[in-house]
Amino acid sequence: MGINKENLLSDEHHASHFSCAICQDLSESPVTLACSHVFCEFCIGEYVARCLDRQQNALCPTCRASDCASAAKLSEANPLAFRCYAKVQTRCPLHKQGCAWTGDLGSLPVHKSWPPCPLGVVVPDSLIDVRAGPCRGTSRIVSRT
Repeated sequence: MGINKENLLSDEHHASHFSCAICQDLSESPVTLACSHVFCEFCIGEYVARCLDRQQNALCPTCRASDCASAAKLSEANPLAFRCYAKVQTRCPLHKQGCAWTGDLGSLPVHKSWPPCPLGVVVPDSLIDVRAGPCRGTSRIVSRT
């Protein structure tokens, strides 16, 4: 359940460090194990559930050296690696439907919440600053309270 690599604009070498060995895409909501392998939070959760159903130890799917219980959000376990991950350049997953947005992977969740993007949701006017925004010159969200 990762981020489709066809949407990446960054060098493949840069992004490859954050590929999920389970789904083979760029890790979405990346987590890392003690062995430093990175996976999608969803993928590793599903893998652990399957191992538990089979009464097997949930070891790293890549090297079998770490217990998956050590999984931690990449942003907390390795902030520097997460900053590199967040700088991977991408385009909107719905670029084929007409969204021209491109930017840092770290900005993608915010972009997807803006109404002009086909992925967008309606945001109350009180949360919008109409001065600027990353999706084709649209509004940006100021707060979410």
